[in-house]
Amino acid sequence: MYAVLGKKEKAFTLINIPHVPDAYHDSESLIPSVLHLHGLKYEPLWENLRSDPLFQNEVRRYEDSYNQGHERLKTWLEEKGMLKE
Repeated sequence: MYAVLGKKEKAFTLINIPHVPDAYHDSESLIPSVLHLHGLKYEPLWENLRSDPLFQNEVRRYEDSYNQGHERLKTWLEEKGMLKE
């Protein structure tokens, strides 16, 4: 809601992206939430922030974390013989 109202500083606190790597790189979770990433990229509520370089950087960081999670999952599946080439 803060993003819609133009309150960027408050809106950035809701994204909470600086903590994403710690939250999603534990042994229980292989892939960050695609729903959160999709929301940041496409939900109209974040539209006012999308042109902000800080927001763009944070989304890229989240995407990197998401992609790393996919690579870890792929490696795990390969190691278990569950992924066919």
